[in-house]
Amino acid sequence: MQWKKSLAGRLCLSLLLLLLSLGAVVVTAVLELGEVSNRVQNLAVDRFPKVVQANLVIDRANEIARTMGEILLANDAVTFERGRRTIMVARGKALEHLTWLWRQGGSPSELRLLDEVDRVRADYVAAQNRFFALWEGGDHEAARTYYMQEALALQDAYVAALGALTRLHGDMTTLENEKAQRHARLAMGRLAAISLIVALLTAIIGRRLVQGITRPLASAVDIANRVAAGQLEIPASPTPDDELGQLLHALRVMARTLGEERLALSRSERMYRLLAVHASDVICLHSVDCRYTYLSPACATLLGRSPQELIGKTPEALVAPEDMPLVRAEHATLRNLGAESTYKMTFRVRHRDGSHRWVETAGRKVCDPVTGETSGIVSVMRDVTARCEADERLRESRELLAQSQDQAQLGSWWYDLDSHRLTLTDTAIQIFGGLPAGPPGRRWMLSVVHPDDRARIKASWDEAVEGVAVDIEYRLLVAGVVCWVRGRKELKRADDGRPLRILGTVQDIGAMKQKEAELLASRQLLRDLAAHHEQARESQRSHLAREIHDELGQFLSALRMDAAMLRMRFGHLDPDIAQHVGHMKQTIDLTMTVVRDVVAALRPGALNEGLVPAVEWLLGDFSRRTGIIGHLDAPDSDIELDGELATAAFRILQESLTNVGRHAQATEVSIRIACMDGQLHLRIDDNGVGFDPVAVGERRTFGLLGMRERVLVFGGSVSIDSAPQSGTTLTAILPIGTAPA
Repeated sequence: MQWKKSLAGRLCLSLLLLLLSLGAVVVTAVLELGEVSNRVQNLAVDRFPKVVQANLVIDRANEIARTMGEILLANDAVTFERGRRTIMVARGKALEHLTWLWRQGGSPSELRLLDEVDRVRADYVAAQNRFFALWEGGDHEAARTYYMQEALALQDAYVAALGALTRLHGDMTTLENEKAQRHARLAMGRLAAISLIVALLTAIIGRRLVQGITRPLASAVDIANRVAAGQLEIPASPTPDDELGQLLHALRVMARTLGEERLALSRSERMYRLLAVHASDVICLHSVDCRYTYLSPACATLLGRSPQELIGKTPEALVAPEDMPLVRAEHATLRNLGAESTYKMTFRVRHRDGSHRWVETAGRKVCDPVTGETSGIVSVMRDVTARCEADERLRESRELLAQSQDQAQLGSWWYDLDSHRLTLTDTAIQIFGGLPAGPPGRRWMLSVVHPDDRARIKASWDEAVEGVAVDIEYRLLVAGVVCWVRGRKELKRADDGRPLRILGTVQDIGAMKQKEAELLASRQLLRDLAAHHEQARESQRSHLAREIHDELGQFLSALRMDAAMLRMRFGHLDPDIAQHVGHMKQTIDLTMTVVRDVVAALRPGALNEGLVPAVEWLLGDFSRRTGIIGHLDAPDSDIELDGELATAAFRILQESLTNVGRHAQATEVSIRIACMDGQLHLRIDDNGVGFDPVAVGERRTFGLLGMRERVLVFGGSVSIDSAPQSGTTLTAILPIGTAPA
C-alpha cells in the first residue's frame, strides 16, 4: 500500500477515478440524450395546441351553423335575438383562436391556409350580417332563401378550410415527431462510440500524464509558498509546454496580478476619497443608534453646515419635524431586516438659513462579516428640491387640466393598437355614459354612437389608423338620450415609424349645437324680415312710380299746355312774355325728364315687358351715363318669370352695374342671362381693376351683402371671382318657380 502514499500512486488513483467518472459521465450523457429525445418528442407534440385551436374554431363554426339552423326553424324574434348574440360570441371566440394561430406563425403552407380561412371567414361573416339585416327588415323568406343559396355554401367552405388546416397541423406534427426520434437515436449511437474512444485514449495517455506531473508540481508548491509569504516577485524559470507548465505560468501571472491589484487598490482608495470629497451628493455613515459618524464635504452646500458640526448627532438635527416619523420608521424597519437590506425615501431637511430642501436618500444596512451583527448604515443624500417642485407644478398642471376639461366638457382617451386597450379620463367616461361591464374597447365606443353615425365613425377610425388627423361631429345615444359631441383622433407612432396608439378627445357640444340652431333660426328670421322689407320697399317704389307718373306727369303736361296757350294768346303783344313763357316750357320739359328718370329708377317701365327688355334698358342707360361699353348676351325671347323673381334679378344686375361704375374703373362690361335646368343664371364681367374678395368681405360692404340676401331669399347662390388688376366676375343663380322664403 506504499504506492498510495506516493504522489505517483495518488495520481494513478486519481486517474483511475477520473476514468470511472468519465465512464459515469458518458453513461449519464447517454441517458440524458434519451431524455433529450423524449423532450424533442414533447416539443413536437407542442404542435398539438395548434390542432386544438383549429378544432376549437371548427367547434365555433359548428355552433354558429347550429344556431343559424335554430333561428330558421324557430322563426320568432326571441330565438333570433338570442341566436344572434350566441353567434356574435362564437365569432369573437373563433377570431381569438385564429389570432392565436396567426401569432404562432408556421410554414408557408400553414400561412396560406390561414389566409384562406380568414378570407372565407370574412365572406361568411358578411353573409351572416346580410342574413341578419334581411331578417330584421321583416323579410324572413328572403333571409331564408339568401341563407340557403349563399350563406350555406360559404359555411361549408369555411368548415372545409378549417378541416384542411387541422389536417395540415396533424400531418406536420407527426412528421416532426418522426424526425426528432430518428435524430435522437443517431445521436445516442454517436455518443456511445465517442465515449468508447475517449475511454481508450484516456487509458493510453494516463501513464504519460502521471510521469509529467511530479516535477512541475514541486515548482508550483515553491511558487505558492512564495506568494503565501508575500513575495510577489517570482523569478523566471524554464517550464514545460504541458498543462502543468501552464499552471506554473498561471501562478507567476497570479503573483504579478496580485501585485498590480495591490497597487490598484491603493489607487482606488485614493480615488474613492477624491469622489467622496468632491461629489455633489452627501455620503453618510450612521452608527447603530443612527448617529452620524461620517458626512462628505457636500453637506456644506446642501445643508449649510460642515461635517464636523453634524458628527455624533442624530437625524433630528437635520430632518424637518413633519417628516421625522417617516425617517424613524424606515430606520426601525431597516434594523429588523436581514443583512444588506436597503431603503429609499424622500423627505425635507433644514438648511442653516432656515429654508427647507427636499432630499432623496438611499441607504443600505451594513453587517459585520464575521458576527453578522449590524455595524451601521451607509446612505447617499441627494438634493431633489427642483424635481419635487417640478412634480408639484406638474400635479397642479394636471389638476388644472382636469378641471379645465371638466368645465369645457372635454374628455381624453387613448387606444393602444397592440393590446387593444382603451383608456379614458373621467370626463370622457361621463360623456360616454359610464364604463361597460367588461373592459372598454373600440367596439364598446362604437356601440354608444348613434346608429346613423356609426358608418362615419368607423371610417374615421380607419383614417386615423392610416395617419390622417380626424375632426368630426357626431351623435351619441346614451340611455336613450341623443347628445352631440365633437371628436378628434390622431395617430402616434414610435421612433421607427410603427403605429403605437390613437389619441383622441371627445367634447360635449350639445349646448353649442342648441345655440347654433337658435342662431340659424335667428338668421332665418332676419332674412325673412329683410325679404319682407325688400318686398315692401319694391311695392312702395311701384306705388310711388305710379303716383308720380299718373298724378305729377298729368299736372306737368297740363301746365305745359297752359304755357303754350299763354304764349299763343299774349306772346305777340309783349316779346318779354313770349321769352319768359319759352323758358317756362323748357323748365317744364326738364322737369318731365327728371320725373321720367325718377319713375324709371323707382320702377322701370321696361320691367313690365320682361326681364330681358328691362336689362337692355338698364345697360343702355348705364352706358349713356358712364361711357362704359356694355354687352348683353340674353335669349332672343323673354324669360317667363314671376314679378318678385324678375325684380330681384333686375336689382342684382342694377347693384352690380352701380359697383362697376363706382369702383371698377372698367371700359367694358358684359351681362349674360341664361336659363338652364330650371335655374336663372346671371353673370356680370368687367375688365376693371378688380379687388381682393377676402378683404372686401371683411369690410362687410352692404351692396354685396344686399345681393347675397336677395339671392338667399329665393334659395339661390352668388359667387364673386376677382383679383387685383384682373377684373371681376359676379355669378348669381336663382331657382325658377321658387317662392321667396
